[in-house]
Amino acid sequence: MTDQQTPKPGDLVRVDNWQPIETGPTDGTVVLLYLPNTNEIITGSSSGHRSATTQKLLWEETLSGYGQDWDPALFDDPTHWMPLPAPPATQDGEEGRDG
Repeated sequence: MTDQQTPKPGDLVRVDNWQPIETGPTDGTVVLLYLPNTNEIITGSSSGHRSATTQKLLWEETLSGYGQDWDPALFDDPTHWMPLPAPPATQDGEEGRDG
């Protein structure tokens, strides 16, 4: 795919805004999270709580409608995070509403 082509459903588009998970926000901000063992990108947040066994930050999935804390002994840890993209523009050219 060249820069001039429009991506089709299923095409992968490289985005280089990924940051190491250690730099992720711990104030409950929802971000994109990358899970390398399952090659998944999901939304999640962290309130700064850490695993008692590994001291890694615990992240909570936010898209599913129920929280699922990841314990490193049970779940694949996210390795990278990225801010959510801006919402699409509306018909009048304004960005969509937050929230």
